Amino acid sequence: MARTTANSDHHEQPLSSVVLTLHPRSIQRSIDKLRLKQEEQRLLERQRYSSADHPAYVQRHWYRWANWWQRQHASMSSASPLSRPMVC
Repeated sequence: MARTTANSDHHEQPLSSVVLTLHPRSIQRSIDKLRLKQEEQRLLERQRYSSADHPAYVQRHWYRWANWWQRQHASMSSASPLSRPMVC
């Protein structure tokens, strides 16, 4: 979630800073998406376990998710906690 800290009053100059935080549901949505992919793959393959259940597939999913977040929010430092708002 990104939001500006600018005042809504049109007579004042807006501030140039932006507060950027990672929403707690972001990783949960990624988990839900992975589970949905696994269920769909099981139906397509008509098996109890699918190729999407393999640990390497799951690890690749998390790796891609983390890389996507890093690209989207390059100004966030990887050493800082994600739950704390960051001023960019």
